[in-house]
Amino acid sequence: MTGETPAIEFLGIHQSFAATELGAKLAANVRYAIYKPTEVTNERWEALLGADVNNLAHLSLTYGLAKSMVENLRQFQPGFLDPHEEIVLQMTGARQLSET
Repeated sequence: MTGETPAIEFLGIHQSFAATELGAKLAANVRYAIYKPTEVTNERWEALLGADVNNLAHLSLTYGLAKSMVENLRQFQPGFLDPHEEIVLQMTGARQLSET
């Protein structure tokens, strides 16, 4: 290993998954549904609480947060993470797929 974190094609993985029947099912479900009044549509729920409330969007948002954290640590605290830790953080988004 050269010390560089290998690129993870998460966007491609996410798009492929989103195009599947499971991806569509996940997109139709919302997080925190037990708190959602029955008269509130999923679209309205998402508009009120943000994209993260959509189960499919949650996957890429979680990945984006982890990626941003790694990039900020690289910039402001070089050497804080070793390459293996960076991979673990970046796989946070991919981990979300296992929760479907």
